Amino acid sequence: TDRSLRRSVPLLDVLERTLALVSGRFDVVTVLDLLASTPVRTRFRFSDDDVALIGDWASRTRVRWGLDEHHRELNGIPAEFDTNTWRAAMERLLLGSALGTDSQLGPGEVVALPIDGSDVALAGRLADCLWRLEQLSEAASLPRPIAEWGEILRDAAERLFAVPDEESWQLDWLGRLISSLEEDAAEDPAASVLPISFLDLRRAVASLVGQVPGRTDFFRGGVTFASMSSMRGVPFRVVVLLGVDQPAFGVSYPDGDDLTAAAPLLGDRDPRGESRQSM
Repeated sequence: TDRSLRRSVPLLDVLERTLALVSGRFDVVTVLDLLASTPVRTRFRFSDDDVALIGDWASRTRVRWGLDEHHRELNGIPAEFDTNTWRAAMERLLLGSALGTDSQLGPGEVVALPIDGSDVALAGRLADCLWRLEQLSEAASLPRPIAEWGEILRDAAERLFAVPDEESWQLDWLGRLISSLEEDAAEDPAASVLPISFLDLRRAVASLVGQVPGRTDFFRGGVTFASMSSMRGVPFRVVVLLGVDQPAFGVSYPDGDDLTAAAPLLGDRDPRGESRQSM
């Protein structure tokens, strides 16, 4: 009954994962996980066999992390080390599709990875997807006002995601989320023109995606599933706990902007106590 937007609108969860990817290292597991998500698969027409084949290509070309040598340089790796990047893998694949199965060494001493003729189109769609992610990664490198971030998010969603016609309501939720960011910033004229970093944008998006839409709906009959905090004070006849483990009861670290958590005083909020009370 208290599912967040992240759970009830899969497209918003994929958006949040995409933002985390483009600000990270582009490690092979995270990229393959995003390529296997439904909105990305629908946009680039990746079938189950295509996703499995892309994973096999990544393994054969020994992709580890990094878009290219310049992206790795931002993470402290000298630019001359360009092996095991997505750019190097795509060069081997595209060269293999051009040279055929007989040629092994192409221009620039790039070792071609031969692929079947029927898979050439798939390699092209994969290269297109990675290029669009690279464009978003470059856009994320500079602070921008929230209005510019809104346009970038809309453009990225159009370029990277697609949903079937019967699930177009997910696009409506995505549009509402971006509009909500812009409207919140527009309430203060000074805030609307203030450049914010991509990390702050990610936090704002995560906050909105984590919200529970509407009012928690109880007493509909049958069995009700919900988190413990939303069940507080509800006189159910039987309450059953599922999946009780240590991480479920942990208290997250305080926000870096929370000055009261850095020097707590009598009367301040106690996250640990509030968490225990909710149980």
